[in-house]
Formats: sequence, structure tokens, C-alpha cells
Amino acid sequence: KTAKNSRLPKGSTKLMFHVAGFNIQSQLDIEV
Repeated sequence: KTAKNSRLPKGSTKLMFHVAGFNIQSQLDIEV
């Protein structure tokens, strides 16, 4: 068993990257 796999559901990493990208884009839009 791997703790990481049991903790994180499938696609959670992709979701995190998507949210991070959205947050970065929103911050850039606010700065500009």
C-alpha cells in the first residue's frame, strides 16, 4: 500500500494543477 495513493483520489493532482493555474491567472489579471 502507498499512503499517497490511498489519500489522494484519482485526478486530484490534475485538479490541484488546474486550480493553481487558475489562481495564478487571476492574480496576473488583477495585477494588470
